[in-house]
Amino acid sequence: MAERLAGRTALLQLRQMIKDHEPDFLAALQQDSGKPLVEAYAAEISLVLDEIQFLLRQGHQVLKPVKIWGLGLWFQNQAVISREPFGRVLVISPWNYPFLLSLLPVAGALLAGNTCVLKPSELAPATTRLLEKLVPRYFPGHPGLEEPCLKIVTGDAKVAQALLQESWDFVFFTGSGKVGQIVSETLSPRLIPHVLELGGKNPVIIGPGGVTPALVRRLVWAKFINCGQTCIAPDDVLVPEKDMETLAGHLINHLNTFYGTDPAQSPDYGRIGHDRHFDRLVQMLESSLACTGQTGDHQAATPRLLSGGQHNRTTLYFAPTLITGLATNAPLATEEIFGPILPIQTYRDETHLRELLSARPQPLTVYCLSQDNQFAQRLSRDIRTGSFAHNQFIYQAASSRLAFGGLGSSGHGRYHGLASLLTFTYEKTMFKNAGNFELKQQFPPYGADALTVYRHFVRYLRR
Repeated sequence: MAERLAGRTALLQLRQMIKDHEPDFLAALQQDSGKPLVEAYAAEISLVLDEIQFLLRQGHQVLKPVKIWGLGLWFQNQAVISREPFGRVLVISPWNYPFLLSLLPVAGALLAGNTCVLKPSELAPATTRLLEKLVPRYFPGHPGLEEPCLKIVTGDAKVAQALLQESWDFVFFTGSGKVGQIVSETLSPRLIPHVLELGGKNPVIIGPGGVTPALVRRLVWAKFINCGQTCIAPDDVLVPEKDMETLAGHLINHLNTFYGTDPAQSPDYGRIGHDRHFDRLVQMLESSLACTGQTGDHQAATPRLLSGGQHNRTTLYFAPTLITGLATNAPLATEEIFGPILPIQTYRDETHLRELLSARPQPLTVYCLSQDNQFAQRLSRDIRTGSFAHNQFIYQAASSRLAFGGLGSSGHGRYHGLASLLTFTYEKTMFKNAGNFELKQQFPPYGADALTVYRHFVRYLRR
C-alpha cells in the first residue's frame, strides 16, 4: 500500500511538472524537430496528460488486491492476489517523440510503485536538457532512500550500454529493431524482464471503395505528421491497379492543401530529426531509384517519383515524397522508412495482395481503407500484427483505454493505461489455510482406498 500512495504522489508531481513548464516543453520539442506547436501539443504533451489523468482515475482497477475464497479441501483456504511493483525500472526512450515516449511509460511505472531511471535520447538535446533540469527539482528524493523515484541519466549510446549492464528489475525500451535486438541480447542472459516497443513496415491496404478524398486525406496526415518519423506511420500503400491514378491525384492534392506547393516554406511541416537519419533517407531514396530488378508483379522495375524528392541537409528539410514502381529488393521496399517517403505498389486482386503480404515481416500496425467490411475483416483475421485500423489512422495508439505494442520483429509487450500497470507489476499470490480439516489420504502411506476417496471427494467439490 505504501508503494501505491507513493506512486500516486509521484504521478501528481509529474503532472504538476508538465503543467508548470508546458511552454518550455513546447519550445524544446519545436527546437529538436521543427514540429509545429499544434503537433507538439496534440501528439506529445496532451497524450501524456491524458494518460496521467486516466491512470489516476482508473488505476485502482488493476492495482487493488483480489481475494479468492474456497480453495482446495473443504473450502477452508483463501488467497489474495496482488500486483506488486518490479522495483528498479530503466526506461530508454527515442528521439522522434522525446517527451511522449519518455514520460508515457514512466507514468505507468511510477503509479505501479516502481522507481524509474529515464535515459532520454541525446538526439533530442533541447527536450533532454529540460528534463535533466526539471526532474531533480520535482523529484528530489527523500532521506533514507537510495535514489529518488524518478531520475534522469543523459548521454550517448555508450551511456545506454553501460546502463544496461546494471542490475535492473525491469527494462522498457522504445527504438529501432536493430538496437532493440541488442537490448534483448544484453538482458536475456541475466533473465531481466523487458518490453521492446519497436517499429515496422506498416502497410496501408486499399480495398473496394477505399480511394475517397476523405480517407486519403487521413492517410496523408498520418504519413507526414512529424515528417513521417512515427513508428505507427503508414510505411507504404498497396492499391488496386485500377485505382492507382485516382489515388495519386488525391495524394498530391492533399499534400498541396496541407503544405502548399513548397512545403519547405510551410510552418506546418516538420524536419528530419538529425543528420545521420537524414543521410539514411537520402541514401534509401537514391538507391531505390537506381535499383534494378522486378516489381511485386514480376515486371521490370521502373522507379518513378510522383511528387517531392527535394532535400536540404543544412536545414534537414526533406520534401513529402511519393514514389512508385519500386523493385522488390529496393531499400524503400524492404526496410522501415521512418520518414516522409511514401511508396505506392499496385496489386491485381486479393490473391495477388496476399502473395505480397506473405513476404513481409509482422508489422506494428496495419491500416485498411475500404468500404467493404468483409474485406477488412478478412485482412484483420489473417494478418498477424500488433494492431489493425480500419478507415482511420494513428488513433489506435492514442487512447489510454487501448493497449499498444508490437508482435515479432515489431516488438513485444504492451502499455498505455491499465496495460502499463500490468506491464510494470507482477502477480503475487498469498495463500492461507483458514482451518484444520485434512484428508488422512493426503499423506503417505496412502493406502489402497486413497485413489477412490480422492475421486469421490473431487466429484463432491465440483458439484
